[in-house]
Amino acid sequence: MFVSEIGAMNFRSCRKVRVRLRPEVTLLAGENNAGKTTVIEALRQLTDALDGRRGPALAESDVNDGCGPDEQVQLYAVLTDIDPDQAEALITMYFWPERRPRASGQPAGP
Repeated sequence: MFVSEIGAMNFRSCRKVRVRLRPEVTLLAGENNAGKTTVIEALRQLTDALDGRRGPALAESDVNDGCGPDEQVQLYAVLTDIDPDQAEALITMYFWPERRPRASGQPAGP
């Protein structure tokens, strides 16, 4: 399984962006303030860290400056080559987080 595409709307400096990713390596290159870090931050918002820690949640400052009051931040990722076991684990993780396996060294919760 790999993330083959990531997209963001109204997120930070990106009004609307779609980036296709390769299974091996994808290089993000561009001028300063082109949105490279924004794409990486969108991916971080959509995935869990390997150490089980979460980064900061979305804040009002993450909304693109050109957005109207009714527009929302939208982030998405497309997963490719996902097998049934991986799909089951993802569904469990997002819809039944209490059944999520814990990372090693993470304290037990309720």
